[in-house]
Amino acid sequence: MNAAWLDGKIVEANAPGIALTDHGLLFGASFFETFRTTQRKPGFILRHLRRLENSCNTIGIHLADTLLGHGARYAWDGVLGPLLDANGLDDAVIRYTVTAGPAEGGPGSAHYLQPHEFLLVRPLPPPADRITLHLLEGRRTGGEWHPRPKSGNYLNSLIRAQEFAKRGDVTSGDEALVLNSHGEITEGVFSSVFWLRDGVWSTPRLETGALPGVGREVTIEAAKRLGFAVHEVAQGFEAICQATAVFITSSVRGIVPVSRIIDTAGIIVWNAGKPISALTELIEEFEKLR
Repeated sequence: MNAAWLDGKIVEANAPGIALTDHGLLFGASFFETFRTTQRKPGFILRHLRRLENSCNTIGIHLADTLLGHGARYAWDGVLGPLLDANGLDDAVIRYTVTAGPAEGGPGSAHYLQPHEFLLVRPLPPPADRITLHLLEGRRTGGEWHPRPKSGNYLNSLIRAQEFAKRGDVTSGDEALVLNSHGEITEGVFSSVFWLRDGVWSTPRLETGALPGVGREVTIEAAKRLGFAVHEVAQGFEAICQATAVFITSSVRGIVPVSRIIDTAGIIVWNAGKPISALTELIEEFEKLR
């Protein structure tokens, strides 16, 4: 069974269940978090729930009767285990979505008192020791607001993901690098990006359009715990090509080193050198925080 969890019940994932008048469908008024489980426990769950709750509160989604309203312990002890069992999985990637629900009137006059929520499950991605990073031609435009929420208004990322899928030089597990309209590095399609240069780790500032990802947040915290400097910057593509080390990070994949960077013409413009002990330490510290 391809099982999902919808409003308190385990259902077939492809079964109908969301009202056609849901503003999540009509206007993209929905927010989601994606995380993985380890030994059937959700990683970084409090961080994910905090971001999701803050996003929902921004447009007035009433959360009292949702998993968010019932608290983290109720949500995952009572729901996640049975959902994994229904899918025949010990561990998985979980997407938790809250939609605004049906409402009278247009988006400007709506009061979202009947939200829907659902959990989707997919198998864990295969682990990767390192990946290739591919520069995309398409640019990221600004988010709906700042800092950018992880919302159902996903067209920006969807278009970049489709461009990435059409490239002929991509292997499984690779990631794409997206610039904004100013030519500044923002992020990967599915992850945040960091690079080391002159002893300092850098990552794009949120003002570039980067998502304030949980993996990004944990990486910065892990680096500071180790005494490493982390700068949030607005820099062009050439900056990452001058780095000593580069990696991507997300709460699902963790920290994954980049072995090479390929530009839009398919030319390798950066190759990793010798392993960096600082990166090994950072990976270990990241996993301690999971």
